[in-house]
Amino acid sequence: MRHSLLAVLAAFCVALPAVAHAVPAGLAVQGALTSAGGGPSADGAYVLSVALYKDAVGGAAVWNEGPLLAVSKNGVFSITLGDQAALTANVMSQLGSSAWLGVKVEPDPELARVPLRSVAFALRASVAEGLDCSGCIGAAQVDAKLLAPFAKAADLAPLATSGAYKDLVGAPDLAPYAKTADLGPYAKSADLAAYAKAADLGAFAKAAELAAVAKTGAYKDLAGVPDLSNYVSAASLAAVAGSGKYSDLVGAPVLAKLGASCGSGLVLRGLKADGSYDCIAGFDPANLPKDALAQVSNGLLTDQFSEVAVSAKAPIDIPDALPAGISDAIDVPDLGTVQNVKVSVKLSNSDIAKVRVTVYDPAGVAYKLYDQNGTGTALDSTWPAPSAIIAGDLGTWNGLNPKGTWSINVADLSGTSGKTDGKLVSWSVQLGILSSKKVAATGAFQLGQFTAAPIPCNASNAGSMWFNTSNSTLQVCNGSQYFPLTLAYPGTVGNPAVTCKDLLTKMPTTTSGTYWVDPDGLGGLNPFQVFCDMTTLGGGWTRIDETTDYTYKIYTEAVGEQPYAYLFSDAQIDALKAKSTEARQAWQCHTVGVGVAYDLRWWPKQLTDTYAGCWDPGNAAEKQASGTETTFANLPQRAWLSEDCGDPTESCQHNVDHAWFR
Repeated sequence: MRHSLLAVLAAFCVALPAVAHAVPAGLAVQGALTSAGGGPSADGAYVLSVALYKDAVGGAAVWNEGPLLAVSKNGVFSITLGDQAALTANVMSQLGSSAWLGVKVEPDPELARVPLRSVAFALRASVAEGLDCSGCIGAAQVDAKLLAPFAKAADLAPLATSGAYKDLVGAPDLAPYAKTADLGPYAKSADLAAYAKAADLGAFAKAAELAAVAKTGAYKDLAGVPDLSNYVSAASLAAVAGSGKYSDLVGAPVLAKLGASCGSGLVLRGLKADGSYDCIAGFDPANLPKDALAQVSNGLLTDQFSEVAVSAKAPIDIPDALPAGISDAIDVPDLGTVQNVKVSVKLSNSDIAKVRVTVYDPAGVAYKLYDQNGTGTALDSTWPAPSAIIAGDLGTWNGLNPKGTWSINVADLSGTSGKTDGKLVSWSVQLGILSSKKVAATGAFQLGQFTAAPIPCNASNAGSMWFNTSNSTLQVCNGSQYFPLTLAYPGTVGNPAVTCKDLLTKMPTTTSGTYWVDPDGLGGLNPFQVFCDMTTLGGGWTRIDETTDYTYKIYTEAVGEQPYAYLFSDAQIDALKAKSTEARQAWQCHTVGVGVAYDLRWWPKQLTDTYAGCWDPGNAAEKQASGTETTFANLPQRAWLSEDCGDPTESCQHNVDHAWFR
């Protein structure tokens, strides 16, 4: 045994689900490693395995975790448990009132177990354990109706037992109201004849028998009123209608007047030879239509585009005899304003005379394109032209933003249920758009040519461009400084690619070979050359060259680190890794008599892993292994650690190929 554990101190905390305040879940462990001679072990990284037991000796572990990396300084180390294997309440319930911690320093056996101690959060948890009540019900949770049968008669009002009107508290006083017996006959019958002396009303006409005009006196209530709609009242006429004078016109144009103005809609171009004004028609940009960019740019610019949104799911099978049909959707982005909308559909079926096609716009409005009104086995057309829409008008979208989900429903109303003999081959929404997002040049677009920036690069000028005639570059403002775009093939020293994958993306026809890359852009690294593999596994792999070749003759009893040498600096390798997501590196090992361990060091020296295939626990047999490591975080491999290779009867060796990143 190479080490011993002098002491272990543990602080243990577990979160309880029912406790209102969150309790940290974790186990902080601190210990001291000593050498066989009793002094502190050497500074460095050690691999630990830990476990929790119910008993001090014997029994299976309730919980374990590892391998864990512990860094020792003067023999002292600290680690936190629970990051890999969660310390749950269920784990702690199996430990009971006591728990023992076992620590194993690889590859030595497990050290004597030590007991765990409580900390402040654990004492707080003990309060929750002392609560006996779970789901208790108090008086506030009981419905008052349940207690109604238990009311005392003495507590009830008299009305509750008698039901008599007189027992009401605050009964109304009805004395002011007359009794029926005290009323006259008319008060009870509402009959005019009940009056003591009825009046003779025969001479009076009933209002219902009178014409409306007798009650209102209004001209409109006359019977046979003449139609005066063709006549206009003088009060509603403009002054010019009565006078016929030019001066009475409303909005009369201003006439050209020498020395004063050119007149309505005219502007002064100059003076004629006789001294009079030379006037021409004025131009008001506000009167231009929104789609007039082509007219004012002499046809060199346009903001009108034809956009097509196509189904990503088609082709789709159309089931037979299913009136509900099948549906598909297309999401149309914010493109601008619609000038026209068309829908194209292509489908096949054993008989299109039994097919129905309906399209729905983002508002859910239906447009019936086709409804069993043709013959044949294929339908391929566009609506509303050349084919007419059966129901609905796509023209209502003109002037609107088409953003949203457009969907289609196709149904085959004939055939055998459960079978399929039709297919929605494709469909699309075609949009004539007045764009609010982009402008296109219909001819050559030339930037201004300067030897220095014509305007400063700042946040308000971000996106500004100009052509630098001194070095033939396009200068683009990124909001803080101008960035040169070199007009050269990517992968050259003057225009390096980011990585080989970036180069293949920009130039898909690029072949394998040596190219220039600059993975950190405007960072501190200068561009450097790499070999690019443009064919293997889809291509785009950047090679990091490894030059070490260890022979089969490494002799060492202690741990000896055998580093790998790469042609690139650590900074260059880190920059390439930062721009990559995949990696691979082949390896192979060969040993005889290695029976302790065989460790590898990963990039950049922070991890150690044991390759079981490279050593023999029996400390005798010859072992050989090889493979390809693809774990991105591990590559490139940094070094291998020879252990217990011993004497000339024991040998070990490990080599790696070039590392590849993409």
